[in-house]
Amino acid sequence: MRQAGRYLPEYRAIREKVSFLELCQNPALACEVTLQPIKRFGFDGAILFSDILVPLVPMGLHLSFGPDHGPQISNPVRKAYDVHRIRQADPQECGYVAEALKLIRGQLAPSITLLGFAGAPFTLASYMVEGGSSKNFSHIKQFMYTEPEAYHLLLQKITQTTIAYLKMQIEAGAQAVQLFDSWAGMLSPEDYRLYAHPYACQVLDAISPLAPIIHFAKQGGSFLPILSKTSAQAVGIGWEIDILEAGRIIPPNRTLQGNLDPGALFAPPALLKNKIQNILKFAANLPHPFVFNLGHGLLPQTPIDSVTLLIEQVRSFNPELV
Repeated sequence: MRQAGRYLPEYRAIREKVSFLELCQNPALACEVTLQPIKRFGFDGAILFSDILVPLVPMGLHLSFGPDHGPQISNPVRKAYDVHRIRQADPQECGYVAEALKLIRGQLAPSITLLGFAGAPFTLASYMVEGGSSKNFSHIKQFMYTEPEAYHLLLQKITQTTIAYLKMQIEAGAQAVQLFDSWAGMLSPEDYRLYAHPYACQVLDAISPLAPIIHFAKQGGSFLPILSKTSAQAVGIGWEIDILEAGRIIPPNRTLQGNLDPGALFAPPALLKNKIQNILKFAANLPHPFVFNLGHGLLPQTPIDSVTLLIEQVRSFNPELV
């Protein structure tokens, strides 16, 4: 979960020289940044350094990342006629992502898994319609309620682009991928079922036969019964969900991934250890395969010593002693 980033001084040194989007589009630099946390911490999985929004550029969106704000789209989709200018993108138009994956795979030890990712269709549509991040998601909700035909056409274009984009990543060396529905929690369960889930399922159904895929719906605790029935091999669990409750709902043949609150890494060492141990002990009593992870991404101000402590705690944990 965002293992490379602003909490690392070596990352900040590179970002002083290039913009965020330039970094994503430069295969050599994306490779270097991806490998930084592997070299520092020895993680057993390397996550491609990129952003879920890069496929929006070949779809016809004008995307930028400012130094003091998140992503912004200067030509958002707001009306039905806007959808017709959106293209279903050829993944080769994001060929720099494939090139980065090839470079990373060539420099990783065979024992380290390389993970790719993409944004889920509803989340990408939210950025396209809102023009960036949002507090209330009024534009996307108004659009999906008042222009349902155009909304579903937009989601279908995004879905097909996402499927092709993930296939390209797998062909380039990604051994597993994750589908991020970062804004799923902005929907009610009924609206998630109608407006988001069918498109996520199309992606999961197309990709799961090709490589293991993790499905992560942020703040999706109320959707767990829905998420439990997809074709994804693993389900990402946010920190707002009790891991034991998730285990009661998700079938035991599915892997659970999660779910430490990233904010816990600001806690004093003793308290942080306790939080990590609790998750590990709970997971050890579940019948599911389990991947310890954060419930969302590392925050920029995260102390490096806390990341080191977390890794040491996970690696030293012995489930036979629970």
